[in-house]
Amino acid sequence: MVLAKGPLVLSVIQAALDYRTQDLKLPVPNHFGRRLQDRGAIRWIEFAHTPYFSHLGYARMLLTASQRAGDTENGVLLYFINDHVRANGALQERAIPMLRDGRWVKSPPRFGVSKKDSDRPLCTVPSPVPQNLALAHQLTREILSYEASSLPGHQRKPALAQLQPLFDWLSEQAVEVENLSQWVTRCWLQLLAQAHPETVVLALPSRKLCQIFPEAVEKLASQSAEVGRIQNRWAQQSGEWPEWSQMRRVSDQYFPFQGLCPICRDLVELPYHHKCAGLEWVPRVVARQPLADLLGLESRVCGGIRGYWGAAEEISREVLGLNPPPRVSLTGQVLLQTPRGIERGASTLRVLAQLPWQELSRQLAHCEDSQDVSVKIDFGNKREGG
Repeated sequence: MVLAKGPLVLSVIQAALDYRTQDLKLPVPNHFGRRLQDRGAIRWIEFAHTPYFSHLGYARMLLTASQRAGDTENGVLLYFINDHVRANGALQERAIPMLRDGRWVKSPPRFGVSKKDSDRPLCTVPSPVPQNLALAHQLTREILSYEASSLPGHQRKPALAQLQPLFDWLSEQAVEVENLSQWVTRCWLQLLAQAHPETVVLALPSRKLCQIFPEAVEKLASQSAEVGRIQNRWAQQSGEWPEWSQMRRVSDQYFPFQGLCPICRDLVELPYHHKCAGLEWVPRVVARQPLADLLGLESRVCGGIRGYWGAAEEISREVLGLNPPPRVSLTGQVLLQTPRGIERGASTLRVLAQLPWQELSRQLAHCEDSQDVSVKIDFGNKREGG
């Protein structure tokens, strides 16, 4: 199978621009047109993920991908959004995990996702309403005020200075869009634009690849048995991976796509029959990456090593006849230094409640890809990078 040319590349660009203007309600900056005019010269830098606010490692990966695209001649960041993932698998999109006295708060500030909606794909969950964000704001203030009470008097007010502007901004973004995934994505695109104003970032739901590359989708579907065999070989070889990246054996009925139902708002297993009509196919990760490889990616920005990497690359080579791009792996964790000690796994929103984005993004870019990063919150007169 050959790499995507002219019309197909244009389809990707147009789909991303439509998503930006129609779904995210964001304008297209003038410099996008200049960079996208010569489609054949584009060098794609890819980053794909469930749309989290999530921990600081996510922010670091996204910033790194954006910076690499900006520093690459004719580089464009292609930001794939896995918005078909169920909300109950994405805690940090539904809440702001926070510590109190060094322990995770059992009921952290939440965005009001109902119990019924929590089992639905993110693209079908409504964006937060103002009153729910107001409640999240109030609880965040209570937790941070308690933490700040042990600080010297002159540091207590600065410890809360970023909180009100942050939630005002989050509320402004939420009313512009329809669903939770769009809200998070709209926020990230604007944060990236502040950090790297000249980088061209095209965000696109990864499910759109199934519409743009139907022939490749049909090939992967028709060879699902081979896709499953490749996965099982890698599952046997992968060793002791952490739980979230472990390759598990798949059954003989394994199918590399799932179905997104617009009627019952559910994510269903394929190829089994579903009672509703108009089912939209969405790719599992071992199908999404080979489909994206059709674009001839310059590089793929990832986190730490995952067990499925080898399987996805072999599927790309053996089933679609493609050469997977090199991976840029950011293996270091991000630690947060606060006046009360070290926090691991801190939510980006929790940090933005006390540290301006300009400062956070600067500190996250401070180290090399292979190094751990330490971000520092300092309420003194002088801020220093981590």
